Amino acid sequence: GLLLVFRDARALAAEQDYVGMLQRLQIDARVLSGAEVEAREPALRPGVAGAIEHTGDAMLRPERLIAGLSARVQALGGVIESGARIEGFDTGDARIAAVRTTRGSFSATQVLLALGAWSPLLARHLGLRIPVQPGKGYSMTWDAQPDAPRAPLVLKERSVCVTAWEDGFRLGSTMEFSGWSEGLNPVRLAALRRAA
Repeated sequence: GLLLVFRDARALAAEQDYVGMLQRLQIDARVLSGAEVEAREPALRPGVAGAIEHTGDAMLRPERLIAGLSARVQALGGVIESGARIEGFDTGDARIAAVRTTRGSFSATQVLLALGAWSPLLARHLGLRIPVQPGKGYSMTWDAQPDAPRAPLVLKERSVCVTAWEDGFRLGSTMEFSGWSEGLNPVRLAALRRAA
């Protein structure tokens, strides 16, 4: 499940229509009182007005998902060449015959272009236009602490997401659309630290 946590009672009250709409769509959502939220999640500072609980929501650890997908691809006979930079494609008969990389050329009956935000840059070499815009999210990850959050939370007024798991937790916030820049904005990192 997931708790959308509010400290402002007016902001929580303004979401009542949202909860009703979800319930009409048969999506399990309900409003919890501040006392219920604080009892369930002692890591929160006192003063919670309430929360909207989404019991059907789930979370995952991205690195574990990728590791699982990688293992499955390899179990099915696929090859993953980590660290190989794609330099181009050999094409013919309306298909990709081979992918040229810094580690050599690889032929395959099927090619999956899965580079996330970088996919459009490579797709251009094939005459394809993929409508993906690069975005960068900010997060900080900690090892487990005795007073760490136990449940996935969204701290609504701060726009911070809390993802908790058995050996740690992650705080995430903001989305930055700054092209393919890999640099981090210290102002955004400081804001995330303050929200913690």
